[in-house]
Amino acid sequence: MRKFGALLKASFWGMLYAMNLAGGNRKRRISGAGVLALAGGLMLMLSATYSFSFSTMLAQQGMVDMLPMLMSLLAVILCAAFSLFGAQGILFSTRDMDLALSWPVSPLQLVLSRVLALYLENLFLLGVWMLPVWLAWMLQGGCTPAAFIALPISVLLLAFLPCVLAMAAGFVLALISARFSHKALINNLLYLLLLAGVFAGSFSLQGQMLQMQSAFFASWPMRPFLWFTEALKLQDASLAALAAVC
Repeated sequence: MRKFGALLKASFWGMLYAMNLAGGNRKRRISGAGVLALAGGLMLMLSATYSFSFSTMLAQQGMVDMLPMLMSLLAVILCAAFSLFGAQGILFSTRDMDLALSWPVSPLQLVLSRVLALYLENLFLLGVWMLPVWLAWMLQGGCTPAAFIALPISVLLLAFLPCVLAMAAGFVLALISARFSHKALINNLLYLLLLAGVFAGSFSLQGQMLQMQSAFFASWPMRPFLWFTEALKLQDASLAALAAVC
């Protein structure tokens, strides 16, 4: 366990450095924490902005329970976008893989530590994002006492989804950038295009909020976010269904 703990620690901070935001001569632990704080602060600001504006509009339409569905969807997309470079860096584009495979640990432990580091990053970002959502939902009368118990469990489960998306997108990004000589430039361009698409879709979604119907979240691709909201109220077997899908 000590070896796995050391691998997990190295993978987690290494993933933050892979975002290319930590530099200079300062200690990496400090710069890595700064990257994490910056990402968490941005998620908190965006979540608070969207949560309170959406909750007011949805409450006027009598659809306040759509708030956790919508915000959990945005959270998964944004968390996957933030952790994309980390997934690409520590899983698919790492330069120390030959050295790491020579360590006295199994390849399974090595890969598992890096996947778990990616999960912990997404769990942190998703947890920070859901705090304003929970507060806005509670102020609009949609929150129940069961949410105090169900919310941490549901967030733990939902954090698996952006991990899968980030790993899939990171693999594609690594595959594309490997075919070009200027890998850093291609990576940055693709990442900027992805972020632009995410934010453009978010603003478009805000403009169409009043026309959205809950049937949209009843479709199969959106079903986990419906189960997430139902799990917050401990309705039926929604928590078990969310756990199975995640």
